[in-house]
Amino acid sequence: SLQPIVTSIAFHYSTARNPINFGMSRSFGSVSYAAMTSILGAMVYKYGTNAIPTAGIIILFLLIASLLITASIDLNKMQKSQQKISLSEFIRRNKNFVIFSFAVMLIFFQNSVLNSYLIQILENVGGNSNQMGQLFSFMAVLELPGLFFFTQIRKKLSCQFILKLSSVAFAFKIFLTYLAGSVSFIYIAFLFQLISFPLFLSSSVHLVDEVMDKNEAVKGQSLITSMMTLSTVFASFIGGFVLDLSGASSLLLISSVLAVIGAIIVFVIIDKIKDSKS
Repeated sequence: SLQPIVTSIAFHYSTARNPINFGMSRSFGSVSYAAMTSILGAMVYKYGTNAIPTAGIIILFLLIASLLITASIDLNKMQKSQQKISLSEFIRRNKNFVIFSFAVMLIFFQNSVLNSYLIQILENVGGNSNQMGQLFSFMAVLELPGLFFFTQIRKKLSCQFILKLSSVAFAFKIFLTYLAGSVSFIYIAFLFQLISFPLFLSSSVHLVDEVMDKNEAVKGQSLITSMMTLSTVFASFIGGFVLDLSGASSLLLISSVLAVIGAIIVFVIIDKIKDSKS
């Protein structure tokens, strides 16, 4: 629930006089992720797994504090000026967007598989937990250019084109991981992280802001985030079963097929979203 709320607040705060660079702001999330991966690894080694929930609580309190500090706009007054819209009305008015959100779930299935089962995937090609930590940090660093310079990229390319490009990059990343026979080849596959996750995330957020009315935008952001969350649920449920039954290669193959289907849906539906709203 936090992701769509924070994202929506960011766009509510953003005005012509007070613009917010979403990509640059989100890049600090990747920096923090890379740093916390390293710090928590050392803390767990020294203090045990209790360090993880403790760190999580501290971070949430910092988030609450930052939201209170930045709450300089009367959000209640702003909400009263906007007409509320029901979920059924939202779906009726945004059918193509709902189909696109389903494609998001299919594409992010492989992202969730890699996040949850990377150690099993690495062990399948002779890797270990130390290399897993390095790969996570490698991916986080690769996200930075796409996030940091997204505003400049968006001036030259439309959100629709960027979503098509990044969805293909997702498919290539997971398929090359499926083909990988060594840790080094997985590093090559993960180079597609440069144009997959950061560009897809940023462009989907900006697409909602472009095509939806203000009273629809929060539901739009929530739907995208919900589909990403659902992909994690399905990846956790299906992934463990497939790993036990037939191993990491089968799981990567299934993820590749779903990513390709998701990318095809994006190509078919993404241009229709803006047309249906114009």
